[in-house]
Amino acid sequence: MLAGKAYTIATTGCLAGVAAASTYLFVRRHANNHPKQLRLTYLDMPGVAEPIRLALAIGSIPFEDKRIGYEEIASMRAAGELFSQLPLLDIDGVRYAQSNALLRWAGARAGLYPDRLQLEIDSALEQMADIQKAMTPLWYRNALSRSPASGSLYEATALSGDQLDGVLRALNSDLLPVRFGQLERLVTRSGGPFLTGDHVTIADLTCHVMVDGILDGSYCDGVSASVLDECAQLRNLSATLARHPKVVEWNERGQA
Repeated sequence: MLAGKAYTIATTGCLAGVAAASTYLFVRRHANNHPKQLRLTYLDMPGVAEPIRLALAIGSIPFEDKRIGYEEIASMRAAGELFSQLPLLDIDGVRYAQSNALLRWAGARAGLYPDRLQLEIDSALEQMADIQKAMTPLWYRNALSRSPASGSLYEATALSGDQLDGVLRALNSDLLPVRFGQLERLVTRSGGPFLTGDHVTIADLTCHVMVDGILDGSYCDGVSASVLDECAQLRNLSATLARHPKVVEWNERGQA
């Protein structure tokens, strides 16, 4: 089965242009404010919300980790409460979306998105966003993601088994090894152990979640761990972050 177990559905869902830009500008402008209440809403899985959760946890920033199912998502959409696709972050009762914008906001507050490294961090995040986009056909068994209006998949762009197999072969044999090789070179250039050097950033959190999920097979069914065979530094980055005391504490809390 090709649909991803832990990263299916409701993973990205980008608003276009102005909406995404306005959200980004908001989170940068309010990065130093001190909200009284934070609630992060996502499915009960890592997905694109996990780097945000980790950023908040590393920064010791209290938040409500609200995990919901597909029925509640449908109810929220019908009631006009969804705003965009998940994840959603409520800041003192005001709702915001766009996973990377929310990650930047959390990272700025947690000291994981320093201005001096902004270009390097954003470049790495965009590279990983390209990797995620390439996996869309496997997650949805469709050329497109879900309709933002109804949440349903488009029947006209559903992929056949042969088409899905072709996508998977291309990902495993060419696209993913090359893309991860490009990230590997960023670690080499920085001197490691992280993408921008010896300072953990939000880009490393996203990389950790992606690499860890591919290595244990949960990121996307059919994607082989062999795509990371030539990426020893990315594997080390992920393992190093997994030993971070705040990450260990967060993971133990989730398993309790």
